[in-house]
Amino acid sequence: TYNPVVRERRTCACRLTFGYPDEVVLVINRERRHLTEANEALTEELMEILEANEFMTEENDYLTEENVRLQGVEQSQAARIKELEEELHVATGRLSRVISVGGQRVESMVADVLAASTAKISPAVESPKPEDLAPTGEEVGEETESAESDPSEVPESDPSEASGSGSG
Repeated sequence: TYNPVVRERRTCACRLTFGYPDEVVLVINRERRHLTEANEALTEELMEILEANEFMTEENDYLTEENVRLQGVEQSQAARIKELEEELHVATGRLSRVISVGGQRVESMVADVLAASTAKISPAVESPKPEDLAPTGEEVGEETESAESDPSEVPESDPSEASGSGSG
């Protein structure tokens, strides 16, 4: 209702009903500024919480998938362990049978060795007497002369033994 041309203050009748003192307007303005700043801070905090919630949801989904995958791995490992236990059981049975058969064979071999050591061994061919093995002077000379004179009687050597490839 102020008019700069008139330069006098005219008051409206509504001013008495709806007018506020300057102090009240300034306090309300100040309070509005504080509420706006608080609203911005709470909005930022809400955005951070929403981002964290989204991250947690993604992490939960990933962990759920990983849990399902690991349960599958655990089940396959349990099946593999069961197979290996069965193979071990079969192998243990085979090994115990081999040990028992081997033990029986060892026992029979030991019995054979004991029986052979207690039995009297008789030679199949009678060994020559020491007098028969000693050479006489006349026979020795005749044998060497005949070997030297007749080269056909000299035993031929095996060519594989001469080359050094014989087993020793």
